[in-house]
Amino acid sequence: METTRMRSSFWPVTTSIPSGLLGSGSPSPRSARLSELRSAKPYRGDGVGAALMRAVEDAARDDGATELKLHAQTHVEPFYQQLGYETVSDEFEEAGIPHVKMRKRLDG
Repeated sequence: METTRMRSSFWPVTTSIPSGLLGSGSPSPRSARLSELRSAKPYRGDGVGAALMRAVEDAARDDGATELKLHAQTHVEPFYQQLGYETVSDEFEEAGIPHVKMRKRLDG
């Protein structure tokens, strides 16, 4: 059985708005994976999520990553597409919820 050692980072983002957990694990220094992003319901649609994603992307770049990957719930796939993420998988279930794999190049 082959295992991959995961490099882990957590990118704290300080805001006055309740948001959520931002974290990553990456199989290589050039590829980061966002494990979770949440914004509180009252702040959705106000640009908070996009601002958090920009902060995560900047932190990943500063960490040397050239690509950011994530598993998006299908109902927020358009949000990530607007931020430049591309869908790279068919729909699959994760924790009983439909998801797709997405990625964005950070070096171009």
